[in-house]
Amino acid sequence: MLDQFYQTKGDFTQWNEQDATAFKNAMANLSALLAIPDYATQSEWNQARDAYKQVQREISLQLGFPYKRDKDTGAILSNGIWELVYDYYNMSSETPEKETIKDKFLSDHPYIQQAMDLQAVAVTSNPLLFKYYGGLETLRRYYTTQMYNALNQKYPPTDPRYKTVVEEWTWYYALKDEGIVLQRDMETANPGLSDYIAAKQNKYDALREALGTDYPSQEMWDTYDYYEWAYRVTRNRSFSKTAKAYYDAFLAPYGAASKQYDLEVEAAFAQRYGADYALSLEATYQKWNSIINEKAYAYRDAHPEMDKYSEEKSKLQGDIVLQAFDRFVQLLPEQPQVNIRPDFVPKGTTAQALAQMVVPQQQKTFQQYAQEYALDASLQRLILDYYYKNLTLPSSVLDDLDYKTGGNGTQLLQDMLLALYRAGQKSQLR
Repeated sequence: MLDQFYQTKGDFTQWNEQDATAFKNAMANLSALLAIPDYATQSEWNQARDAYKQVQREISLQLGFPYKRDKDTGAILSNGIWELVYDYYNMSSETPEKETIKDKFLSDHPYIQQAMDLQAVAVTSNPLLFKYYGGLETLRRYYTTQMYNALNQKYPPTDPRYKTVVEEWTWYYALKDEGIVLQRDMETANPGLSDYIAAKQNKYDALREALGTDYPSQEMWDTYDYYEWAYRVTRNRSFSKTAKAYYDAFLAPYGAASKQYDLEVEAAFAQRYGADYALSLEATYQKWNSIINEKAYAYRDAHPEMDKYSEEKSKLQGDIVLQAFDRFVQLLPEQPQVNIRPDFVPKGTTAQALAQMVVPQQQKTFQQYAQEYALDASLQRLILDYYYKNLTLPSSVLDDLDYKTGGNGTQLLQDMLLALYRAGQKSQLR
């Protein structure tokens, strides 16, 4: 129901009568429950609200989208660029198709991103606005924008068609998509190729089941692929001979099982199509397998700034959360208390539920987070040293936290640092 309120922007004429009545009754319960803030709080909130509205009007005007008002009453008819921002936020991204449509909407309306970036800068630089409208996400967006601006300046694209390296990467993936079309044409032109491809692609699931713990981890593959990529670009393996020997030792069981699987597939297709055609299928498959990357890799080789940009971006992204948190601590106000009116007597289940909701919830401690995600003592020490002693946080910490949380390491780090801050354990060393 709260989502409906935001989607309709509080216009109850778009609601059915039953929902509108239920929502208004809930708000009445809430207003009866909460104590009225003192004059100072009301005055500060009014200042923040007016300043925020002024910032939004100025940003919209700066981007060429002035607010529209009724000539007679002066009422706002259009909130300029923010109408597009609202539309963007209200678009669903529940499926890959809907997410693609949402991304295209953002790409077709570049002023949306500019408006959000300018708003983040305004909120971050004003303590009063930050107190009411800020947060770690706002700071993250601010530092992310700074990161992209710096990267775009340091690594200009060498493809004259594009203004940024991001556009070069977009074209790279478009070339891969073009390769997919060529692959489908090959499958149509070669009987049995689709079945052969399916057998080859089923190989990894079959080997994973057969090898169990001996199957190489994704981390192993990612690092191994990096060395293969470096060799393809530099044609020099001297810097990675030791690493290659290390990987080969770990991959030996996989290599043996992989060759056995290929022999069994070739034997099955030789029986079905004949030995000569089965051999030609393997050659066709190798060509089919290279098509998807052939043009894309050639383009990537011709524009080395793409990989330099991505490598530095991956390093900087790990620092953004730390920069955001440092700034967050500087701007963080005292946590406001939600007060219940002393004369409030809950009547009915709704009022009782609301009363329970506003009671401050127990927040996790640093140690509780560490225990929940099974963080070892050395990992905890690195985080504590960063917080207390202002030591550099190794990028491996975020990698480890990502692994522990299934990709949410940044959020866990923020939560743990905030837990330390809330506990009032911040030392004078920082």
